[in-house]
Amino acid sequence: MYRNFVEKLSYFFSNNLSIIKNSSWIIIEKLLSIFGLIFITSYVAKYIGPDNFGKLSYAISIFIIIQTVSMLGTDTILFKRISKNRDSGISLMLSTIELRILLYILISILFTLYSIYTTKDHITIIFTISVAFSYLFLAIDHYAIYFNAILQSKINVLFNIIGISISLLLRYLIVLFELNIIYFSIPIILTTLLPFIFRCIYFHRKIALKKIKKRKPYIIYLMRQGLPISISNVSISVYSKISQIFLSLLISNYALGIYTVASTLAYAWLFLPQAVITSYFTKIYSKNNKNEILQLTAYLNLFIIFISVLYLIFIYFFGEKIILILYGIDYIESANIIFYLSIASVFSSLGIVSYRYIVAFSGYSFLSKKMFFTSFLGILLTYVLIKEYAITGAVLASILIEIVSLTVFNYFFKNKLVFFMHIKTIYIIFNFSKKHIKE
Repeated sequence: MYRNFVEKLSYFFSNNLSIIKNSSWIIIEKLLSIFGLIFITSYVAKYIGPDNFGKLSYAISIFIIIQTVSMLGTDTILFKRISKNRDSGISLMLSTIELRILLYILISILFTLYSIYTTKDHITIIFTISVAFSYLFLAIDHYAIYFNAILQSKINVLFNIIGISISLLLRYLIVLFELNIIYFSIPIILTTLLPFIFRCIYFHRKIALKKIKKRKPYIIYLMRQGLPISISNVSISVYSKISQIFLSLLISNYALGIYTVASTLAYAWLFLPQAVITSYFTKIYSKNNKNEILQLTAYLNLFIIFISVLYLIFIYFFGEKIILILYGIDYIESANIIFYLSIASVFSSLGIVSYRYIVAFSGYSFLSKKMFFTSFLGILLTYVLIKEYAITGAVLASILIEIVSLTVFNYFFKNKLVFFMHIKTIYIIFNFSKKHIKE
């Protein structure tokens, strides 16, 4: 069994060297981004304590949803379009940015005004505004999507290194000189602002752009194709963040602070499968044969399962130590739930594969409906379990929702295509032979 498993992994690597090379750059990029984010937020968490950190986490949860709404599904639409037709993808990308900026600003202003009206704490207000600016640049950074789609992720890595290095230096100086906690808002913004500016300048200097005379058809196309994906993505954001929102509303901001620390670390590793999935699907999207797409996706599932097991082992033995080092003794309760949230993150990573697999068959409408029902179930289940079991209920809800979303709901797509892809994955694991490797 072990020998066969090694052979399967060897097969995966040997047939996807260019994809793995690009994935490596994406992994470095995401690793640096997460490194900067975790270390900046951990210092903020130590300074303001679990209660105030819970308030900040609540704001972040809301702005993630706002960002997702404003993107209108462009992360998926643009990636697939650029992979197939670069010039057409660029035209779509540049024609729709004003719409996305306007949408983000309108929604974020409304929420920020609401926060100012309902919150008396000036630190919470300042961090809410800084998070709003930070997620604005994430929402409109389609240049990162472009470079990933053309397998040039090393450009993203370079600019992220510069942005994160400057942000980390500022964070260090704030701590060194014991400046007011509000100055942490500066590196929070710069972490996303600087890479966006650098990518924008590089793109417009290197790419010879054609003048786009008719933007309306692209906007109509985005609304038609992107709206179902947007509904799906918003639903994902809602059910992934609903635990944090309900913990704040039903239990306490302290409970939310504890949960957020565990959740941040438990899901931090997702940059690795996301990088592999992003690069690997450039190959899958170029295929037209259904069986070939199924086979390639099954191999991808196998690889994701392998790294998932390694991560679970790592968290089981070192999760508590990492929390103590980064966040301190005030957050030790997070150690009780981090492993279980990591299990939920494993199902989430496999869900990303299934999501992209459905997109390969243009299942945009299905995704919007499926994620709507997933979100509805998530809201209902999370409310009941948190009301009854507090933080433990939030963890249990996360695991159950991820499992149902990955399996039961996906199996309704096009004559159980996802079901057969999962069966194929299991078949490869247990019944693979050298004959199949050669084929």
